[in-house]
Amino acid sequence: MSLMSILKSSDPKCKEVKEIIKSVAPQKKDFKTYSGIPPFTNYEVMSEHKLTSSYDSGLVGTAFDYLSKIICAYYTNTELSAKEFEQPKIISFLEETKNKSILVLYKKIQNHIDFLLANKSNDLELNEEFIGGIILLAKLENLWRSGFLPVATKKDILKPTENVVYEDISSLVKNFDNVFIKNGLIKPDSLITYNPRYSANIRVALGGIDADICIDETLYDYKSTKNHGFMIKDSMQITSYYLFYLMDRIMSSTVQMQRHRIERIALYKARFGQIEYFDVKHIPEKDLKYAIFELNRMFKLGMPAQKIKDF
Repeated sequence: MSLMSILKSSDPKCKEVKEIIKSVAPQKKDFKTYSGIPPFTNYEVMSEHKLTSSYDSGLVGTAFDYLSKIICAYYTNTELSAKEFEQPKIISFLEETKNKSILVLYKKIQNHIDFLLANKSNDLELNEEFIGGIILLAKLENLWRSGFLPVATKKDILKPTENVVYEDISSLVKNFDNVFIKNGLIKPDSLITYNPRYSANIRVALGGIDADICIDETLYDYKSTKNHGFMIKDSMQITSYYLFYLMDRIMSSTVQMQRHRIERIALYKARFGQIEYFDVKHIPEKDLKYAIFELNRMFKLGMPAQKIKDF
């Protein structure tokens, strides 16, 4: 089980965890937007959702996640390499099976990413060939995460991707560039953690936890949904990432994410180019500490009560 599985589960223990997180998760009225438009309202659609399958939607979401991070690295002084997108189990699978040609393509796009980030010019150009390579990485990751990679055929993996997927990804990337780069939310000296990781203690207890990205003092979660309305599950998800970040901080974890002093949690609605954010200082300290106490108890993390009280 992982954090996402816990948040989706109806198991009694998972329900209890969700209630703890929900007790401090911001509600619709608590969010603001950088654009000044009321949050979760009928935003102008910048990237129309034309996808016809959940498979393609998942593919677009993963590919967009990769490309947004490449864009961030291209325009900042931060370090990012293709290793960040590498899944050792995928490489092992490709090496052990007769999918050597796919492995060659996998490594080729990794080399392309590293070359691109090592040879920056004024403007980043992402052509169709490069996006196609990113789609292959996304396809392999989604198959691996869903457990279908071992039964996927070479034909399935290399099957040409519909044009609508390319168009959708390109449109989302353009929105991201406009919102984060051209509007100056990301600066050359921005502090970025591309794949925020948690301590082994928390990862093992949860069975896995994956935040999207941390930029300066804001922890973001990307949403490529066509739904512009408020979803409590989205608020709970980003809040849970913040809570476990605090728990790592209390235990003096040295994971890279702890370089940040998170002041805001935010949802980036990629199809609308809107950022819905919440200042975490508005969570009452008493409620925050209670939630941490309870999560510590539920997951048997062994955090001393006094450390939580003193935090």
